[in-house]
Amino acid sequence: MSRKLIAVTSHRREQWRALLEAQSDWPTELVFDDDPDFEARAGTAEILFGDTPEGAHWLPRLPSIRWFHTSYSGVDALLPHRDRFHSDLLVTNTRDIAGPHIAEYILGHVLNITRMITEFHEYQKAQDWQWQDYDSISESACLILGTGAIGQVVAERLTPWFARVDGLSRSGEPKAPFARVSAWPAPPAALGDYRVVVNTLPRTPDTEDSVNADFLHRLAPNAIFINTGRGETLVDDDLLAALNAEPGRRAVLDVFRDEPLPQAHPFWHHPQITVTPHVAALSRPDWVLPIFRDNLDRYLAGEPLRNRVDLARGY
Repeated sequence: MSRKLIAVTSHRREQWRALLEAQSDWPTELVFDDDPDFEARAGTAEILFGDTPEGAHWLPRLPSIRWFHTSYSGVDALLPHRDRFHSDLLVTNTRDIAGPHIAEYILGHVLNITRMITEFHEYQKAQDWQWQDYDSISESACLILGTGAIGQVVAERLTPWFARVDGLSRSGEPKAPFARVSAWPAPPAALGDYRVVVNTLPRTPDTEDSVNADFLHRLAPNAIFINTGRGETLVDDDLLAALNAEPGRRAVLDVFRDEPLPQAHPFWHHPQITVTPHVAALSRPDWVLPIFRDNLDRYLAGEPLRNRVDLARGY
C-alpha cells in the first residue's frame, strides 16, 4: 500500500527538511516547496503542512488538499482566500505553543517594568547605588482580551502572580480559569481597575480597530498594555494619544499592522513603548513537530483532529 504524500511549505524549509528526514518512523512521503516539480507532485497530495502565509499561497492552487496544518497559531492570512479552498478543507493550527510562551513574554515584560530591572541595570553600568521603590503585581488585577484557547492558558499561567485575572470576550460567557468574564465592550469604569491589560485577540472583521481611543483612554494612569494578538486590532494613533495623556502608562508591542515595523514609525522611539519583532511565541520546528505528528497520526487513523480552526469565524 502506497504511503500518503505531505506537501511542505515554510520559510524554515531547511530546518523542516532536516528534522522530518531524521524521523525514522515518519509515516508519509514528503515533497518540499523548493522541488522543481512541487506543484505537480503536491497536486496529488491531500495534506499540506507549513506556515500560514505560504499555505494561503498554495491552497488555492492545490485542489486535492483536504487538510492543512499550519505551524502558526494565527490563520488571518488564509481568510481572504477561503472561498477558493476545497469546501471540505480541514485546517488545524499549533496554538498549544502560543499560550505558555505568550504568558512568559507577558510576565517577563511586566516584571521588567514593575521591578525596574532595566533601570537598575543602567544604574549598575554607571556604578550608581540607586535605591528605588518598586511595585508588586501581587496586589494588581490583569485583564486579558480574548478568552479562547490561548487566552485561557495565559490566564492559567498568570493567575498565581496577580490578585485577579479577568477576561473580556464577545459573549461574556464565564470560562475557567478567569475570575470573571465581561462582554465586549468592557464597562468603562472597570477598565481603570487593571494594572495590566493584554490583547490576545485574533484579526477578524469584528476585532479590527477594536482597541481604540474609547478603550485606551479609560485605562488606569499606570496601566501596562501588551499586544500579542494582532496589530490590526490596535489603532496606533489612539495608543500614542493615550500614552501621551498619561506618562505613567506603558505599552509592550509584539505585533503590528505592517511587519517589519517601518523605520519611520513613532513606536520605535516613544519612551513609553517597548517594541519586539513578533517573538512572543515562535513556531520553532522542534516545538511544532510533536503537535503536528500527533494530529498526523490521528488523521491517518481516521480520528478527530486537535486544534481545529473555524475559517468562517477566523480562529
